[in-house]
Amino acid sequence: MAQVPVPPQTDRLLATRGSFRWIQLFLGIICMVMIANLQYGWTLFVNPIADKYHWTKAAIQVAFSIFVLT
Repeated sequence: MAQVPVPPQTDRLLATRGSFRWIQLFLGIICMVMIANLQYGWTLFVNPIADKYHWTKAAIQVAFSIFVLT
């Protein structure tokens, strides 16, 4: 079988995609660092919220899960 020549634009496109992966990784790490403190500290707020608003802990956790997903 004959090989199909690869246009030079494809090489540049692949190089751009490779660098974009690093940018995505860096942004993902930044986002995880920003949210991590809220995730770990969340347990401190569950009981005060439940006491003040008389919500069940399950309802509070659903709200927190939606927050984490968004």
